[in-house]
Amino acid sequence: MNSVREDPLRPGLLFAGTERAVYFSIDDGEQWQPLRLNMPATSIRDLVIHDDDIVVGTHGRSFWILDDMTPLRQLAAKTAAAETFLFKPKLTHRFRRNKNTDTPLPPEEPAGKNPPDGAIINYRLGTDARTPVVLEIVNSSGGVVRSFSSADSVEPIETDLNVPTLWRTNPIRGNVEIRLDGLD
Repeated sequence: MNSVREDPLRPGLLFAGTERAVYFSIDDGEQWQPLRLNMPATSIRDLVIHDDDIVVGTHGRSFWILDDMTPLRQLAAKTAAAETFLFKPKLTHRFRRNKNTDTPLPPEEPAGKNPPDGAIINYRLGTDARTPVVLEIVNSSGGVVRSFSSADSVEPIETDLNVPTLWRTNPIRGNVEIRLDGLD
């Protein structure tokens, strides 16, 4: 191993950089699992935990960032044994910003992929999830603000609008809670 780091917020959550990949352990190194995702096989020289992200320095391929490792911090034996599990989302702030970068990068210019805008909701479903799954976002008084179902039809996202896409959506305002219902 070239580098081993422990998460400063969750004792026992370890990350290791090897000659081919990054591995993680939720049990002080007793068992290791690969953390590959979209990272190519390359020598990992160093890694740093910065807030809720893991920044990996590679040998010869630059660096790689795992945005939002909060689900890894919530993994435990009870999480793996549960039929379904809703991970607590990372604290997300909603704001409007100018996404107009003036002159776009040329297609041959190497550029990384940024995380999507908005709150990211992670959940785990068991293999026997047969009924439609419903994800509800509720406000502090219990009223449903927005609901998503696996039975809903998905409309294609229009990307060539002449107005910002946020003008076409119904934004969520205020503090909300997320529920995952509808599983056997």
